[in-house]
Amino acid sequence: MRYLPVGPSSDRPGLEGHQLPSEAEYNEFYIAYGEAMAAWSSVEQNIFAVFHFHTAPREYAVGPGIYWTLQGFRARLDVTNAAVAASGRQTEQLEEWKKISIKIKSKSLSRNILAHYAPCYGRKREGMRREMFLGNPQNPFSDSVLKKHDLEHWAASFDSLVNEVIMFFSRAVNERSGQS
Repeated sequence: MRYLPVGPSSDRPGLEGHQLPSEAEYNEFYIAYGEAMAAWSSVEQNIFAVFHFHTAPREYAVGPGIYWTLQGFRARLDVTNAAVAASGRQTEQLEEWKKISIKIKSKSLSRNILAHYAPCYGRKREGMRREMFLGNPQNPFSDSVLKKHDLEHWAASFDSLVNEVIMFFSRAVNERSGQS
């Protein structure tokens, strides 16, 4: 099992009183964690589709070669924003993408937490129930503790964002092919 044991010193592995999370709790937490990460991956893949469409390279490998070489998500979002802005889209379409991009930028902070926080198991103090959660490794019990239901909520919000990006992309493709 992979988790950071946290809480009173009696909760540490190898000491009497240490308990492991149940297999079901552990699995449910990691499924929610994995689904949230996978949902964010879908956000990034669909942003790439928008970038690739708006740069319209003649060779398919050019778009991925540019996009995935950029270091960091912010750079990939910035270059996608630039591609959409330079594409000649109508003002309302540019405004729509700008709103989507602002949401993406905001939700990328959640993605950073998913990537850099640690899965933990424990309790804040004696007498409290032990549980799995995602916590800041510097201070696992800070106000930013994420439990299974939080991860499920984030996955759903990422999925909603994916749908917005797909809808934008689909309308752009349809407009180019004259199907609008």
